[in-house]
Amino acid sequence: MICLVFRPSDLKNIVEVYNLRNNAKGGGKNLPGPGEVCALDWADFSAMMQPKEKLYLLAHGSTMKVSTGKKECSAPELAKKLLDAKLRPDVGSIKLVACNTGTNPNNGLDPFCSVLSREIYTQSGKTINVRVTGVVGIEVVQQDGKIRGKNVRFSDTAEYKAMNYDVTWKDQVTAWESEIAQMNLGSGKEILQAADQMTRKTQAFFEKLYEINANYIQSKNDSRFHSPPNQ
Repeated sequence: MICLVFRPSDLKNIVEVYNLRNNAKGGGKNLPGPGEVCALDWADFSAMMQPKEKLYLLAHGSTMKVSTGKKECSAPELAKKLLDAKLRPDVGSIKLVACNTGTNPNNGLDPFCSVLSREIYTQSGKTINVRVTGVVGIEVVQQDGKIRGKNVRFSDTAEYKAMNYDVTWKDQVTAWESEIAQMNLGSGKEILQAADQMTRKTQAFFEKLYEINANYIQSKNDSRFHSPPNQ
Protein backbone atom coordinates (compact mmCIF):
# COMPACT_ATOMS: atom_id res chain seq x y z
CA MET A 1 0.00 0.00 0.00
CA ILE A 2 1.17 3.53 -0.82
CA CYS A 3 0.21 6.20 1.72
CA LEU A 4 0.64 9.98 1.73
CA VAL A 5 1.49 10.94 5.31
CA PHE A 6 0.12 14.48 4.91
CA ARG A 7 -2.49 16.36 2.94
CA PRO A 8 -2.30 18.61 1.03
CA SER A 9 0.54 16.91 -0.80
CA ASP A 10 3.27 18.38 -2.97
CA LEU A 11 4.87 17.73 -6.34
CA LYS A 12 7.55 15.38 -5.04
CA ASN A 13 5.17 13.02 -3.26
CA ILE A 14 2.57 12.99 -6.03
CA VAL A 15 5.12 12.02 -8.68
CA GLU A 16 6.50 9.38 -6.31
CA VAL A 17 3.01 7.86 -6.06
CA TYR A 18 3.04 7.49 -9.84
CA ASN A 19 6.55 5.97 -9.99
CA LEU A 20 5.84 3.47 -7.20
CA ARG A 21 2.38 2.52 -8.40
CA ASN A 22 3.45 2.22 -12.04
CA ASN A 23 6.14 -0.26 -10.98
CA ALA A 24 3.79 -2.40 -8.85
CA LYS A 25 5.25 -1.29 -5.50
CA GLY A 26 3.18 -1.54 -2.34
CA GLY A 27 1.78 -5.05 -2.67
CA GLY A 28 4.47 -7.07 -1.03
CA LYS A 29 6.00 -10.52 -1.19
CA ASN A 30 3.61 -13.13 -2.62
CA LEU A 31 0.96 -10.42 -3.27
CA PRO A 32 0.09 -9.77 -6.92
CA GLY A 33 0.42 -6.21 -8.18
CA PRO A 34 0.49 -2.94 -6.21
CA GLY A 35 -1.64 -2.31 -3.18
CA GLU A 36 -4.15 0.49 -2.71
CA VAL A 37 -3.30 4.19 -2.39
CA CYS A 38 -4.44 6.34 0.51
CA ALA A 39 -3.75 9.36 2.72
CA LEU A 40 -3.04 8.75 6.39
CA ASP A 41 -5.72 11.09 7.72
CA TRP A 42 -8.52 9.02 6.15
CA ALA A 43 -6.93 5.57 5.83
CA ASP A 44 -8.41 2.44 7.40
CA PHE A 45 -5.62 -0.10 7.14
CA SER A 46 -7.70 -2.86 8.72
CA ALA A 47 -10.05 -2.78 5.73
CA MET A 48 -7.75 -1.60 2.94
CA MET A 49 -4.59 -3.66 3.49
CA GLN A 50 -3.97 -7.33 2.83
CA PRO A 51 -2.07 -9.54 5.30
CA LYS A 52 1.72 -9.20 4.92
CA GLU A 53 1.37 -6.19 2.63
CA LYS A 54 4.22 -3.67 2.51
CA LEU A 55 3.35 -0.08 3.48
CA TYR A 56 5.11 2.82 1.75
CA LEU A 57 4.86 6.12 3.67
CA LEU A 58 5.54 9.22 1.56
CA ALA A 59 6.66 12.50 3.14
CA HIS A 60 9.65 14.77 3.49
CA GLY A 61 12.03 13.70 6.20
CA SER A 62 14.95 14.35 8.49
CA THR A 63 16.69 12.41 11.24
CA MET A 64 14.10 13.62 13.78
CA LYS A 65 10.77 14.14 11.98
CA VAL A 66 8.73 13.77 8.80
CA SER A 67 6.97 16.75 7.30
CA THR A 68 5.45 18.52 4.33
CA GLY A 69 4.67 22.20 4.14
CA LYS A 70 3.77 23.44 7.63
CA LYS A 71 2.84 20.01 9.00
CA GLU A 72 5.31 17.72 10.76
CA CYS A 73 5.40 14.89 13.25
CA SER A 74 7.93 12.97 15.31
CA ALA A 75 8.32 9.19 15.30
CA PRO A 76 6.05 8.76 18.37
CA GLU A 77 3.42 10.99 16.75
CA LEU A 78 3.62 9.10 13.45
CA ALA A 79 3.29 5.78 15.28
CA LYS A 80 0.11 7.03 16.95
CA LYS A 81 -1.32 8.19 13.61
CA LEU A 82 -0.65 4.75 12.10
CA LEU A 83 -2.28 2.97 15.01
CA ASP A 84 -5.25 5.36 14.95
CA ALA A 85 -5.63 4.38 11.28
CA LYS A 86 -5.85 0.73 12.44
CA LEU A 87 -2.47 -0.49 11.24
CA ARG A 88 -2.73 -4.26 10.77
CA PRO A 89 -0.79 -6.45 13.25
CA ASP A 90 0.23 -8.59 10.25
CA VAL A 91 1.62 -5.70 8.18
CA GLY A 92 4.54 -7.07 6.15
CA SER A 93 6.96 -4.15 6.53
CA ILE A 94 7.05 -0.36 6.37
CA LYS A 95 9.25 1.68 4.05
CA LEU A 96 9.70 5.39 4.75
CA VAL A 97 10.06 7.27 1.46
CA ALA A 98 11.62 10.34 3.03
CA CYS A 99 15.11 11.83 3.28
CA ASN A 100 17.40 10.86 6.17
CA THR A 101 14.86 8.63 7.94
CA GLY A 102 17.57 5.95 8.00
CA THR A 103 20.43 8.33 8.86
CA ASN A 104 21.89 8.37 12.38
CA PRO A 105 21.30 11.76 14.08
CA ASN A 106 24.33 13.69 15.27
CA ASN A 107 23.05 13.43 18.86
CA GLY A 108 23.77 9.71 18.98
CA LEU A 109 20.13 8.60 18.93
CA ASP A 110 18.81 5.85 16.68
CA PRO A 111 17.60 6.62 13.13
CA PHE A 112 14.00 7.77 12.74
CA CYS A 113 12.99 4.42 11.21
CA SER A 114 14.22 2.50 14.26
CA VAL A 115 12.46 4.84 16.66
CA LEU A 116 9.24 4.51 14.64
CA SER A 117 9.43 0.71 14.70
CA ARG A 118 10.01 0.74 18.47
CA GLU A 119 7.17 3.23 19.05
CA ILE A 120 4.72 1.14 17.03
CA TYR A 121 5.72 -1.90 19.08
CA THR A 122 5.35 -0.08 22.41
CA GLN A 123 2.19 1.87 21.64
CA SER A 124 0.47 -1.22 20.21
CA GLY A 125 1.04 -3.07 23.48
CA LYS A 126 3.80 -5.13 21.86
CA THR A 127 1.38 -6.64 19.33
CA ILE A 128 2.89 -5.08 16.17
CA ASN A 129 6.58 -5.79 15.67
CA VAL A 130 7.26 -4.51 12.16
CA ARG A 131 10.53 -3.80 10.37
CA VAL A 132 10.78 -0.20 9.20
CA THR A 133 13.24 0.84 6.50
CA GLY A 134 14.48 4.42 6.16
CA VAL A 135 16.50 6.22 3.52
CA VAL A 136 20.13 7.07 4.23
CA GLY A 137 20.87 10.53 2.87
CA ILE A 138 18.77 12.51 0.40
CA GLU A 139 15.95 10.38 -1.02
CA VAL A 140 15.14 9.91 -4.70
CA VAL A 141 12.40 7.72 -6.19
CA GLN A 142 13.44 6.97 -9.74
CA GLN A 143 11.17 6.38 -12.73
CA ASP A 144 11.57 2.62 -12.28
CA GLY A 145 10.19 2.89 -8.74
CA LYS A 146 13.54 2.21 -7.06
CA ILE A 147 14.19 4.21 -3.90
CA ARG A 148 17.75 5.41 -3.46
CA GLY A 149 19.63 7.81 -1.24
CA LYS A 150 22.45 10.15 -2.18
CA ASN A 151 25.06 11.94 -0.14
CA VAL A 152 25.00 15.20 -2.08
CA ARG A 153 22.18 17.67 -1.50
CA PHE A 154 20.94 18.52 -4.96
CA SER A 155 20.50 22.22 -4.14
CA ASP A 156 24.28 22.44 -3.59
CA THR A 157 25.17 21.19 -7.09
CA ALA A 158 26.02 23.29 -10.13
CA GLU A 159 23.32 21.45 -12.09
CA TYR A 160 20.61 22.49 -9.64
CA LYS A 161 21.76 26.09 -9.59
CA ALA A 162 21.61 26.14 -13.38
CA MET A 163 18.05 24.83 -13.34
CA ASN A 164 17.05 27.16 -10.51
CA TYR A 165 18.26 30.15 -12.48
CA ASP A 166 16.07 29.05 -15.39
CA VAL A 167 13.02 31.27 -14.85
CA THR A 168 10.84 28.99 -16.99
CA TRP A 169 11.38 26.01 -14.67
CA LYS A 170 11.18 28.08 -11.50
CA ASP A 171 7.84 29.65 -12.39
CA GLN A 172 6.47 26.36 -13.68
CA VAL A 173 7.32 24.46 -10.50
CA THR A 174 5.63 27.18 -8.42
CA ALA A 175 2.50 26.83 -10.57
CA TRP A 176 2.54 23.02 -10.25
CA GLU A 177 2.92 23.18 -6.47
CA SER A 178 0.01 25.61 -6.25
CA GLU A 179 -2.14 23.30 -8.36
CA ILE A 180 -1.41 20.28 -6.16
CA ALA A 181 -2.03 22.23 -2.94
CA GLN A 182 -5.62 22.78 -4.07
CA MET A 183 -6.34 19.13 -4.91
CA ASN A 184 -8.70 17.31 -2.55
CA LEU A 185 -7.02 13.86 -2.56
CA GLY A 186 -9.90 12.48 -0.51
CA SER A 187 -9.87 9.03 -2.08
CA GLY A 188 -7.41 6.60 -3.65
CA LYS A 189 -8.93 7.33 -7.07
CA GLU A 190 -8.34 11.07 -6.66
CA ILE A 191 -4.73 10.52 -5.59
CA LEU A 192 -4.05 8.28 -8.60
CA GLN A 193 -5.69 10.75 -10.97
CA ALA A 194 -3.58 13.57 -9.53
CA ALA A 195 -0.42 11.46 -9.81
CA ASP A 196 -1.10 10.59 -13.43
CA GLN A 197 -2.02 14.16 -14.34
CA MET A 198 0.96 15.82 -12.65
CA THR A 199 3.48 13.22 -13.87
CA ARG A 200 2.45 13.88 -17.46
CA LYS A 201 2.70 17.65 -16.96
CA THR A 202 6.11 17.47 -15.29
CA GLN A 203 7.68 14.68 -17.35
CA ALA A 204 10.38 16.79 -19.00
CA PHE A 205 11.30 18.46 -15.71
CA PHE A 206 11.65 15.22 -13.75
CA GLU A 207 13.49 13.39 -16.52
CA LYS A 208 16.12 16.14 -16.30
CA LEU A 209 16.25 15.74 -12.50
CA TYR A 210 16.61 11.94 -12.75
CA GLU A 211 19.42 12.40 -15.26
CA ILE A 212 21.29 14.75 -12.93
CA ASN A 213 20.60 12.64 -9.81
CA ALA A 214 22.14 9.60 -11.51
CA ASN A 215 25.55 11.18 -10.87
CA TYR A 216 25.04 11.07 -7.11
CA ILE A 217 22.91 7.99 -6.35
CA GLN A 218 24.26 5.56 -3.75
CA SER A 219 24.19 1.77 -4.03
CA LYS A 220 21.15 -0.11 -2.74
CA ASN A 221 22.90 -1.24 0.45
CA ASP A 222 24.20 2.26 1.17
CA SER A 223 20.78 3.82 0.56
CA ARG A 224 18.72 2.18 3.29
CA PHE A 225 18.69 1.24 6.95
CA HIS A 226 16.55 -1.55 8.41
CA SER A 227 15.28 -1.22 11.95
CA PRO A 228 16.28 -4.14 14.21
CA PRO A 229 13.68 -6.44 15.85
CA ASN A 230 12.06 -5.00 18.96
CA GLN A 231 11.97 -8.13 21.13
